[in-house]
Amino acid sequence: MKQYEVKMHNFIPLKKWHWIACEFKCGWENCSGRHLEVQLPTGQWWDIDGRAVNCSAPHDRKHRCWIRYGELPFITINKDGLTCDAGGGSILVRYPNWHGRLQNGNFYEEGWPPGLHR
Repeated sequence: MKQYEVKMHNFIPLKKWHWIACEFKCGWENCSGRHLEVQLPTGQWWDIDGRAVNCSAPHDRKHRCWIRYGELPFITINKDGLTCDAGGGSILVRYPNWHGRLQNGNFYEEGWPPGLHR
């Protein structure tokens, strides 16, 4: 797993989330029929149960790109489970530039990945 500097002192609590019906169009064989979306500190929405843009196993229909644990709002997202090699359990947004993770209901900003242009 890639390691980046996590600014643990600079956290933003998870405040907004909702469930969306995917009607099994997501391609996962083991989908419940709904996905959890959370609002990022940038204002954009993240489909945690969706497929990552940089998924390393795009034809696999059983893994998850992000693994979700806990009960709302105190959820944690990581790579502990049947997953692919994309990222390290974090989310990266290009516009505006933001990179971080969700742990125990708080967003933590991480440093920008080395070699990735902003």
